[in-house]
Amino acid sequence: MSVTVAATDTGYTDTRTISVAPGQTISLQQAIIIPDTITAGQHAVTVTLTLPGGSAITKEFTITVPDSLLAYSLAQSSAVAGGTITPAIVNSGGKDTSAEYRLTLYDAKSAQIADQSATASIQAGATLPLSLPIPLGATDGIYTLVATYRNAITGQAATV
Repeated sequence: MSVTVAATDTGYTDTRTISVAPGQTISLQQAIIIPDTITAGQHAVTVTLTLPGGSAITKEFTITVPDSLLAYSLAQSSAVAGGTITPAIVNSGGKDTSAEYRLTLYDAKSAQIADQSATASIQAGATLPLSLPIPLGATDGIYTLVATYRNAITGQAATV
C-alpha cells in the first residue's frame, strides 16, 4: 500500500510504499518543507492511503503559517556618554518581514541628542539588534529613549 502526503500550496508531494501486517499499527512522521514564499494563513494538507486493490482513504489537515509579528526589546537599564544603547526588534511570527524603525534619545529637557532611523529585514523567529550611540558630550542624568517601529508587510506599528 502507499501513503501520499500533499501540501499543494507549498508544492510538496511525497509518496511512500509501506507494509502493514493484519492487526499491526504503525506511526509515520512527515516533514513538510515550507517555502519562504508561502503566504501567512491556513494551508491544506491531504494524506491519502491507497490500498493494494486501488481503494483509497483520504484525510484533510490544515497547517497554519502565522504572519510576522514584531516586538521591541531593551534589556539595558543604563548607559554612559560615548556608549551605546542596544535595543532589539524581535520577529516572533512565522514569516520574514522588513522593519522600519526610528530610535530617538531625549535629555531631561526634552532636547533631542541622538537619532537613528533605517529599514532592515528580520527573518521569522529572529532578532534584529539595533544600536544608538550616545554622544560623548552627554551628561549624567535621566534620558528618554523613544522607539518607533513598523512592520512593512503587515503595517503593524508601535511607539515605546
